[in-house]
Amino acid sequence: MTKNNYLSDHEQEVIYNVILVSSILSLIGSLFVCFVYLAFKSLRVFAFRLVFYLASVDVFISISFMIPYDKGNSVRCRIQGAAITYFTLSEVLWTSVIAHTLYSSAIKNASFENYHLKYCLFSFGIPLIATIIPWIGDFYGPSNGWCWIVHDKGNEGYHTYLICLKLALFYIPLWLVIIYNFAVYMKIIRKLQENEGSFHEHTNIRRVLIMKLRLYPLVLMVCQGPVSVFRLFSFSDEGYAPFELVLLSGIGICINGFLNAVIYGLTRQVRKEIAKIICKYKTEGRPERETMTQSLKIVEE
Repeated sequence: MTKNNYLSDHEQEVIYNVILVSSILSLIGSLFVCFVYLAFKSLRVFAFRLVFYLASVDVFISISFMIPYDKGNSVRCRIQGAAITYFTLSEVLWTSVIAHTLYSSAIKNASFENYHLKYCLFSFGIPLIATIIPWIGDFYGPSNGWCWIVHDKGNEGYHTYLICLKLALFYIPLWLVIIYNFAVYMKIIRKLQENEGSFHEHTNIRRVLIMKLRLYPLVLMVCQGPVSVFRLFSFSDEGYAPFELVLLSGIGICINGFLNAVIYGLTRQVRKEIAKIICKYKTEGRPERETMTQSLKIVEE
């Protein structure tokens, strides 16, 4: 038994089956968001394009976790580890990009469409660098529950290095983004509350906006919190986390895509377009409001 493989075969099977179900839910939700973006021209605005990118990344996260766990250091295991590294970090970075666009619109009243290339380089480019480093060092392998960066390489000198690698490539960026998202959304909420007069005819919209702004960073923290604690156990000398914590960590990571699809993708405009198909008639769209809510249409109910 090693730090890379201390779970029993039965425990490993339970973990895989549970994260498989969670991944399927996220896959369905993420594919739905991608479908509505591609199917309805009215949704092909810049703000929802960012949600489309986030959902696309979540699709690949779901597929990555659906790969059966391999206790051996096989090519399949290394590919899964690399895919998880790339797409989970990309997912985190895209949430910060969405937060930045909302902040730019609501607080600074600035245009953000010119940042499209920079956003893509940031959210797709940085994860690529983070993925290549462990691949070159041959650090992908079994990591209890799924394949990722291994806990050890059979050499005590590697242990500290691998801890630093995990922190630098994922956990430090993750929690910096969580803190950033919380700070940004709190500023937007205060702005909405200060401009309450602008919403006197749209009290329900204002309420939904504030609720969603609070949910965005909370979902990321709740989904990624358990795995952060799980990895803290691996940083210790013993390195053995409880089975229940590993299971909860897998659920959190894999269900994140489904929750993203609900809070980011299931907007009022999306529901209206779906209703048109179901009811087989077209309704008149509301005229755009020349207020701050226009820039926040990404989070409207």
